[in-house]
Amino acid sequence: MKKEMTKQLINSLQKKGVQMIRQHASGSESPKAYAFRGGRKTYTPDIVAEFENRHDFFAVEDKFRKKDIPDMVAKWILFGVTARNKGGRFYLVVNEDESDKFREIVTEKALSAEIITL
Repeated sequence: MKKEMTKQLINSLQKKGVQMIRQHASGSESPKAYAFRGGRKTYTPDIVAEFENRHDFFAVEDKFRKKDIPDMVAKWILFGVTARNKGGRFYLVVNEDESDKFREIVTEKALSAEIITL
């Protein structure tokens, strides 16, 4: 499911004039891993779309698991801050069935993420 969502997103991005797309796939340059200052745990975005003057970050979440919420929120905060520092935005890509749950978390935590449903 995640692979299909990623492929769909990349096709959409290619139509928007992206200069470079970094993703976890063979034959593609992987995105850089990021961590909070002083933190040991690193997070890597699923896709980074590089435009002329900005970098947009994408996290593809195909399943909603309550036990993963704290880790997901930390990752989303980091991606949101990093994307803003690079002049871009952070997009959370979710499947339609789970979108309400993800939207609730983003709203409740006041995260700077735009939700894309596929």
